[in-house]
Amino acid sequence: MKASTVCERFDQLESLRKTLDTTFQDIETFVVPYRGEFFKPLDSEQEVRWIRPEIYDSTAPIAADLLASSIHSNLTSPMIPWFQLRFRLENLNDSVEAARWLEIVQNQIWQTLQASDFDMEIAETYLDLVSYGTAILFQEELSDEDWEGMTFTSIPVRDGYFEYGADDKVRRCYRRLQYTRLQLEDKWPDVDFGFLDTGEDDDKGPVDEKHTVVFCVYKRDDITEVSRKMKPEARPWGYKYVLHRNKMDIEEGGYYRNPVHIPRWKKVSGSRWGHSPAFVALSDIKQLNLTVGQSSEARAKEIDPPLKTTERGLLSDPDLRPGGLTTVMSMEELDRLLPPHQWMIADAEILRLQQSIRSTFYVDKLELKESPAMTATEVLARLDKQQRQFAPTLGRLKADLLDPLIEWIYDALVRNELIPPIPEEAQNADWLEIEYTGPIPRSMKNEEAQGTSMWLAEVANLGQAYGPNAMDVADTDEALRGLGLARGVPATYMRDDEQIAQIRTQREEQQQAAAEAEQLKAAGAATADFAKAGQALQAVE
Repeated sequence: MKASTVCERFDQLESLRKTLDTTFQDIETFVVPYRGEFFKPLDSEQEVRWIRPEIYDSTAPIAADLLASSIHSNLTSPMIPWFQLRFRLENLNDSVEAARWLEIVQNQIWQTLQASDFDMEIAETYLDLVSYGTAILFQEELSDEDWEGMTFTSIPVRDGYFEYGADDKVRRCYRRLQYTRLQLEDKWPDVDFGFLDTGEDDDKGPVDEKHTVVFCVYKRDDITEVSRKMKPEARPWGYKYVLHRNKMDIEEGGYYRNPVHIPRWKKVSGSRWGHSPAFVALSDIKQLNLTVGQSSEARAKEIDPPLKTTERGLLSDPDLRPGGLTTVMSMEELDRLLPPHQWMIADAEILRLQQSIRSTFYVDKLELKESPAMTATEVLARLDKQQRQFAPTLGRLKADLLDPLIEWIYDALVRNELIPPIPEEAQNADWLEIEYTGPIPRSMKNEEAQGTSMWLAEVANLGQAYGPNAMDVADTDEALRGLGLARGVPATYMRDDEQIAQIRTQREEQQQAAAEAEQLKAAGAATADFAKAGQALQAVE
């Protein structure tokens, strides 16, 4: 792409989003303050608005933060692995060698994520997702030469724009960056920025004046290879840094995979941008802040009410201090201007709006209801029901964010020869499947696991009642494997078919030996009894 094309496309996308930016600005104001104002260029530090007098109630910001934190901890927990790899061919998953290779690969990917800033940046991504409905996460390797790990950046929605191809996947992404003159020269020391001079000594110029740089990632249609190291210009995805002021190329390079992941909470057909619970709750959020603001003003008047009197009713200035004394012509000359308010109506409306907002952000689903009589089973059932609320969003996160993110790391590890070769038996197998094992995905499998457990228990009871023929229907080996996987048990904890066959053969041999020993013991006892009987007979004779 030419530098002029990058700037022109960026300007068009910025203009096309102006209507949506109005809603984004309201969400930034009332739901996620300080995430970046959409109609105010931040060309200097003085333009940052630190005081937000229009916010009278914190229900929406707290609810959004709670929902984002819940998704983070239940889907991509920073404390425990939240995914596992499997082959699409089930017989390979039963192989010990293949299972161990999978464990090594997924541990390498997990360690790569742990060593990066993923946990910090994904938290910001989830907050954008539940508020703006669209989030942008950028992923790249720390070094283009030697493997040093990954780095992630949550791009502010305010500064991000993107275009889709015919396959409904991101083909181009643009980001607005702002740098001071010193930052430009520090990041690109080999580029001449002399045309930015103002004629004064650089050290005497404005230290916070910023210049817009457009960063663009785009697909190179004629390149698909990613398994080996290549020069930046030969990679499937290219990027450019362009100084917007004069459409000047600053830097050009490439990526092996699309480094930009753009998940959306929900999507309207025909629109590239998503929408979120904040969109639904926005009218209630505005009304709540207005009502609380009016109520606060009315309470202030109630606490320190305005007074009324006649023109000559006062003989001194009103003394409003505690214990103050005001001299009047008569006792009726000084009175409050407004009657006492009925606060129950305002408080009921505030409570209704707060509950509506919390419900829209699933807070009532995320928090367990107070019930001292709840059993452990009831707690688990409620948790499962709560976590199933995120099933539609999980599908989008899986396709738009988590799957490509993990595949990105896998390709990088293979390219840098950081994982062992794939086992020979799996050389020609289809690629891996990614299964997510956090509390939310696991709760969605819990119904299957509960059904399997109940069925196995019923089969065992029927076997006791009707004999061993009732057990012939159940393939207990496969049922127990499936139950273990649904419960999140690592594959390496399970024995393969060969090991199971050996154990059962040994058990049969031990049982046969025990039976033979029992027979010999019984035969010996019978012989001894016969000998004793003979001796007794001789004694009688």
